[in-house]
Amino acid sequence: MAQNKIDFMTQFFFPGAVVFVGAVLILISPVVLVSHVTLGIMVLFGGVVTATTHVRIGIDVSKKQYREYIVFLGMRLGKYERYHELDYLFVRKTKVSQRTTFNVGYSTTVRSERYEGYLHYDGDVMLHLFSADKKSKLIQQLNKLSGQLQLRIVDKTGEA
Repeated sequence: MAQNKIDFMTQFFFPGAVVFVGAVLILISPVVLVSHVTLGIMVLFGGVVTATTHVRIGIDVSKKQYREYIVFLGMRLGKYERYHELDYLFVRKTKVSQRTTFNVGYSTTVRSERYEGYLHYDGDVMLHLFSADKKSKLIQQLNKLSGQLQLRIVDKTGEA
């Protein structure tokens, strides 16, 4: 039997480097507060916003609805969507490339592969759940969700 309500974090809203800067701002804010109260409050606020804002998904199986939402300063921003049937979870491999250009006319491109986890529902709709650099890490996240929703996991990576 599937759990009635499931809620989980999918990712931080800001990129990892920005989240790290937010954490640093939180750590240095007491020092700034001592000498400049207004600036210290602004530093603390900016740090809290960047370090804690994240994306979540809530699924209510009994009401057949889900919500992908952003948690911003404790507020949940996002609306509920209805579904008829949850079909399965699946894994897909994607290629990622990032090009960096330097002032001297030199550029470099870094290519890698990422694994993406999705929820397939209503026959042809996909909802992105998780991303990971390693397939095993993504499968671990999907296995937990699979047990809660009583759904199978389909591997669409073409790998063993």
